[in-house]
Amino acid sequence: MIYGTSLEVPGMPGLRCAEPTHQPQQPKGPSNIDEMAVATKEPSTAAVAGNTLEEQTLSRKEKLASLRKRKAEADAAPPSAVPEDPAVSKKREFRFRNYDPTINGPKRHDPSLHAQETVEEKVKDLVANVTASDEIIRASELDLAKIQPKKPNWDLKRDLSKKLSKLEPMTQAAFATLIRRRMQAEGTALTDEGSAALVREMNTDRNPTDDQSDASSDGEN
Repeated sequence: MIYGTSLEVPGMPGLRCAEPTHQPQQPKGPSNIDEMAVATKEPSTAAVAGNTLEEQTLSRKEKLASLRKRKAEADAAPPSAVPEDPAVSKKREFRFRNYDPTINGPKRHDPSLHAQETVEEKVKDLVANVTASDEIIRASELDLAKIQPKKPNWDLKRDLSKKLSKLEPMTQAAFATLIRRRMQAEGTALTDEGSAALVREMNTDRNPTDDQSDASSDGEN
């Protein structure tokens, strides 16, 4: 910036011009000296962090050195140097895990105190029962029907035999009725004792349902 005072130009009255004066430029930076001092005094963050880590490392090394020194002193000291409390030494008692000093031998454990229900105890009676039943089976006679191989449809026959047992009396009664009718149709004379006994037996074993069926068949005829 150019600053100055007005001067009259010779030969030209009433004309004035400014006298040039140069003002020195101020250097860039903090405008105040105090600010400059504060800026120079403030350390950087990286420097502070570096100093903190170094201090921590040094303190850790000092602690380790002191611990090593204490350990070395304790190892170097003789056992007699450590004072022993007589009261504590008198109260010490030796406890043996498996040795009984009263009998000079191993401890005798009471099984009732340590009784636990184990698998062997549960299976003990089972083994005795199985052995007894096996001996009974061996002492009995050998049944060949149980040993021989069975047919593939043996279970079907077993279930069907229970149902057929109910129909067996009705089947026998039907056979007797058919025989009686045939003999009556042929006009066979019941002269011999065997034929008469057979007819009487058929009549006694006859089912009431058969009588009804006979009556219905006679009515139809």
